[in-house]
Amino acid sequence: MTSPFDSYLVKTYINQLRVRYYITHWCLWILQYLTFETRAEIRAFKTMGCDLVGMSTVPEVIAANHASLPVAVLACATNMATGIQEKNTIASTYYKLHKN
Repeated sequence: MTSPFDSYLVKTYINQLRVRYYITHWCLWILQYLTFETRAEIRAFKTMGCDLVGMSTVPEVIAANHASLPVAVLACATNMATGIQEKNTIASTYYKLHKN
């Protein structure tokens, strides 16, 4: 699967985002499994130019392509990664609760 996304849908999304939100560039890094990123991984992703990290996009895109559905992705960030925000993260709370 070399071109999993529908070019018409992607162009439509990008044009609307540019007009409404002035977004001109973004990069989404996809992980293959459900995981919390470490601070080192976040720094590496940032160094590579990534703006967002996602976990579940790839399986859905593969399934939609298998069903011959046109695909485009609109990502929604729901939380800041470890080391980005000052307050406790979901990951740090989880690790503190399950330390022992």
